[in-house]
Amino acid sequence: MENHFHIPKLSDRLGSIAGMVSNGNSVCDVGCDHGFVSIYLVASGISPHVIAMDVRKGPLSRADEHIQAYKMENYIETRLSDGLAAYRAGEAQTLIVAGMGGPLMLRILESYPKKTGSFQELILQPQSEIPAFRSTIREMGYEITEEKGMLASEVIDEIRDKAKQLKTTGMTDAEATDEAIRALGYTLEDGSLKFDSFGLKAFEAGQKARTFQDA
Repeated sequence: MENHFHIPKLSDRLGSIAGMVSNGNSVCDVGCDHGFVSIYLVASGISPHVIAMDVRKGPLSRADEHIQAYKMENYIETRLSDGLAAYRAGEAQTLIVAGMGGPLMLRILESYPKKTGSFQELILQPQSEIPAFRSTIREMGYEITEEKGMLASEVIDEIRDKAKQLKTTGMTDAEATDEAIRALGYTLEDGSLKFDSFGLKAFEAGQKARTFQDA
């Protein structure tokens, strides 16, 4: 999709979420806050149409202001909605739910199973209880195909220092980083890694997985 919109700059967290959306998909952004992910998706040509929803009037009003400032009223519509309540199945191919605690996100997904199941892909960014969230997503019948984690700064420094030591033994950068993570006792599965944010992409089970972790 070609356009001449100004593309807003996103934080690393929001940029990683937007980067997971399949090109050409319409999007439903639940908990859109100020609307910048929605604006970025349209301005960058990733999505032709976005439904931006939030349960709070204040953030949704600011999202409307930003959408008007970027002249995107014809491409992004806003809705006051508690989770997926105001969404109609089939309106979008991608669901984004980001910036919330894991339990709240699961409640949103489980409250409207038919609506949740109507999406081709889910882009999710839980801010708490990541291992339990991942496990529950799989139990719901979804297959995680991408994972991106942005580690807390003190963890990054610890891993970097350990990897620097290991590189003196002849390891490559990648080998040293992997070994440093293992040597320090960090794993994703048991939740011992401290993430500033974490995003995952999921399809209904049965589709080919392509999973990775980006520290």
